[in-house]
Amino acid sequence: MAAATAAIIHTDNEQCSDGCVAHLVKMGNMRASEVDATRTPTVVHLRAALDGSAKVIVGRVSDQCDVVLASDVRKGMLSRRHACLQRRNNSGEWVIKELRTVNGVLVDGNILEPDVEYPLNDGDIITFGKKLVCREFEYQFRVGPLVLQEAASRSLPEIVDCDESVDRDRPSTADSTATSRKRTRSPRSRSARAKKAKRSSVDSDEEDDNHSEELQKQLDAIRQENEQLKEQLRSVTASPSTPGKEGSVVSVRNQQTPAEKAKGRLYADLECIICRDLMVSPATLECSHSFCFKCIEEWLTAGNFRCPVCRADITRSPTKTLQLQQVVTTAIETHGDDAEQADYADRLDEHKKWDERRQILRAQLMGSIETASENGLQFFEIGLKWNSDDKTRFHEGIRRYHSDAREVYCASIGLTKSWIQQATRGELEMAMENLRIGVSSDDYPGDIPKPTDLIRRRLLLFTRYC
Repeated sequence: MAAATAAIIHTDNEQCSDGCVAHLVKMGNMRASEVDATRTPTVVHLRAALDGSAKVIVGRVSDQCDVVLASDVRKGMLSRRHACLQRRNNSGEWVIKELRTVNGVLVDGNILEPDVEYPLNDGDIITFGKKLVCREFEYQFRVGPLVLQEAASRSLPEIVDCDESVDRDRPSTADSTATSRKRTRSPRSRSARAKKAKRSSVDSDEEDDNHSEELQKQLDAIRQENEQLKEQLRSVTASPSTPGKEGSVVSVRNQQTPAEKAKGRLYADLECIICRDLMVSPATLECSHSFCFKCIEEWLTAGNFRCPVCRADITRSPTKTLQLQQVVTTAIETHGDDAEQADYADRLDEHKKWDERRQILRAQLMGSIETASENGLQFFEIGLKWNSDDKTRFHEGIRRYHSDAREVYCASIGLTKSWIQQATRGELEMAMENLRIGVSSDDYPGDIPKPTDLIRRRLLLFTRYC
């Protein structure tokens, strides 16, 4: 790193040293559930070298930065090397430069151009990344010694609700099994019922086909807009630069070029609103809004059954859209610089490892169920009435599983997609009672009977999320 760097101070009781020439004081407000998830320091002390200069790199990777701003909730907000703060040794003036990032840097609400130095003044508010309600990555720049009591009063985070974040709390796990020797059925009988139920899946497949057609229309519109943006970028790149006076060049540097604006619009269209970064393995809801598959799976697992964008009810699992992933890949390969491409490659690798862990857990659970069946163990029957102990035992077991593994766990008691589609109203209501779940809808409050289709959709969500 540079000879003059910044030391991160996580507490407010350390006094400034003689070499401490400026500070970054956190202005952000945090949700109570996110206080432990953030790794952003309250006060950053910027210390100068012997010649009076200082150069500080801010980002999210410790081995490439002097100041690390990281969060378990908004992992992709900052790039690995996000911004550079520098102090001139001859004049003592401070400047800031954005290092070609995805989410950018703002100073007093003004977006900085990449690789352009901007002056920093005492009291300026720096936002690393996009501007959020919770202001997690927002700092005030202070020149000179800092009165620590004043810093504490300015920077202690207020606990507020932040709409941009995702409540990623998970239910506590328990080591138990959903097996019982009463009111049970054999694996052979379950197999026979599953074969019989396959015929009922035709209607569901037709419904999925209609949804796929809607997604295809959306993807066609995105591809068309992407081609238009590419054409704009090519026209701007091909046009010769017009010579002018030096003063005109300086003013142009402080404005976004048409190519940069087109790139910004393209990236905004391909951004996941949950993680605030380009989508990885996009998945689309029935309302046509798309997100990273991992992000929306975690959103649903937390029990959030409304779209993060339009707040429409979510009544089915999101559908992966491979063509949209191709659009994102083309955009980052065509318009992304080396840093953006490397950052996106890291996120793809992270998603791949997450998916591998899910598949391993699913395979392990399938092996355990198969072994239990071979040993003569029998499982609960979803269509029969359970007593209180049965319900508790089942819930203690299923709380350990989500996504694909949870579907396997539910299938062990006969709660499959086929069974849900062909079950009678009475069987569905018995299943809802056994699973201790209800249907919440603004259109059917209180004791008003819920439509059978609404119950089916709620059970389908239960088999994968909660």
